[in-house]
Amino acid sequence: MNRSIVLDRAINLAQLVALIGGIIWIGREIGSKETALASVSKETAELSSIVTDLVRSQILSTAKGDELSRWLDALSKRVERLESER
Repeated sequence: MNRSIVLDRAINLAQLVALIGGIIWIGREIGSKETALASVSKETAELSSIVTDLVRSQILSTAKGDELSRWLDALSKRVERLESER
């Protein structure tokens, strides 16, 4: 009977250790996932900023391209007018 009590206590202690180990493991997994999520969130914010800057530069490039086209058209008309006056 004494041996049965010792065996029961040993099994109970092993279960307690396994339970505590499981809780610690779950806590570490949650912590690592939160760290990964924070890292991805930061990278997403940086990419969003880069995309915004790229869109702005594309808009400015297009606007300057239109301005350049108007300027070249005006020059072309001036050259045509000078040639026609000859």
